[in-house]
Amino acid sequence: MGLTMKTFRSIILTILIAGIAACNDSNNEAKQNTNTSTVQIKNIRQFIVANNFSNDAEWKNGILQKDGRSNTFYFLQESGAPLKIKIGDIISFTKTGNVTVQKVAPSAPNQNGIINVFVTVDKDLDPTGDGYPNKIHFGQ
Repeated sequence: MGLTMKTFRSIILTILIAGIAACNDSNNEAKQNTNTSTVQIKNIRQFIVANNFSNDAEWKNGILQKDGRSNTFYFLQESGAPLKIKIGDIISFTKTGNVTVQKVAPSAPNQNGIINVFVTVDKDLDPTGDGYPNKIHFGQ
């Protein structure tokens, strides 16, 4: 019971086609994974979070409530690192939405090398909806 050359070629051709199809499926899956990763990376936005500080007098969730205004918050940053925020930046709060930075005032570093960065914006903020632990995104 021998194989004819025609049958042998058919078997080899079938194996080659199956192998190529498997490679194409694998390549398409890899491309889809790469495309998904690229989309996910593009959707990642830089953010900061107001410091988790409240007291009875003026601060709630890192937002200052003084003189009828609540347009100043602060966050912590390592000393020596470039400031994450500057005057004129547009930042986006969870509840208030987009605001423009009007003033940035970093403090002197503490013994652990951390500075408080006080930021004043052009709108009043909601301590519960915008303060700690909500993210404050850069850009619109």
